[in-house]
Amino acid sequence: MEGIRGYEYYTNSVGVTGLFREETIPTRKTYEINATDIPDVYKLEGELGYLRVRTIELSRELRLLGSTFRLHCVKNPENDGTWTPIIESR
Repeated sequence: MEGIRGYEYYTNSVGVTGLFREETIPTRKTYEINATDIPDVYKLEGELGYLRVRTIELSRELRLLGSTFRLHCVKNPENDGTWTPIIESR
């Protein structure tokens, strides 16, 4: 989907015009992640925070990567210091 500069948003109100919001796809950065002594707890490099492991499948994938690895991650919107890993389909 190249060339998309943004999206149009509308309300359900009659007579209200839509709004164009310019949005670009953010670039993804890789982070070094280290497994801790606690199962399913992974710490990001420095003091960035921890990975949020929500599913058993994700837990299995992360264990296969070893004790130290690099992944694309995004910060969770709750702003509680947790991050979600982005694992590409294999």
